[in-house]
Amino acid sequence: MLRRIAVVAFCANDELAAVVLVLDCPYLSVESLAIKLIVSAIREPAEALLGRNQEARRRAGFRHVLSGTTEVVSHIEDQRRTANHQPVTCATVSVSGLVDAICTAYPGADRYRASQDVLRIIGSMLEETAVAGLLDDGRIVVSLSSDTTAHADLVVHQLGLGLGQLFCEMDATIDLAPQIVRIRPDGPSVTEALGVA
Repeated sequence: MLRRIAVVAFCANDELAAVVLVLDCPYLSVESLAIKLIVSAIREPAEALLGRNQEARRRAGFRHVLSGTTEVVSHIEDQRRTANHQPVTCATVSVSGLVDAICTAYPGADRYRASQDVLRIIGSMLEETAVAGLLDDGRIVVSLSSDTTAHADLVVHQLGLGLGQLFCEMDATIDLAPQIVRIRPDGPSVTEALGVA
């Protein structure tokens, strides 16, 4: 049903960042020069905006990750202190199967670096909903914000689906083996609740 389509590519940092399809526009049937002028007027600010957005998402992946049991425990203790007598909800997930598959597919890969990369990916997937931390035993703890605690199972389910799509070429089943832990203000210590004591 369409006779003319304009495809406009936008790049950020010399990489394709977005494609705009112009499907139903009177300028398409009159003169393509009009669209070229419009695109040339918005290209520079649009590409700058896409670049900033890309960079913000990269930084978010680092902002929402903690490496090491000490950092994780400290973060959850801070959450527990400010939780207004409510339990802090965490989910521990195992990424060892995924890390094994990465190291098998890429024999030169360092296991610790692969775990850190998976942690950053999870951190960027969570964005504002949670903070992810890598325990010394290789499990990842997802510490949920107060407005997502009721949906802990859903968050973990979405994580599994997202990782499955990202690593679909890996010959591995991604089983996160999640465990939901609710750490109460008057309950056992954070280390005991997470099983790292």
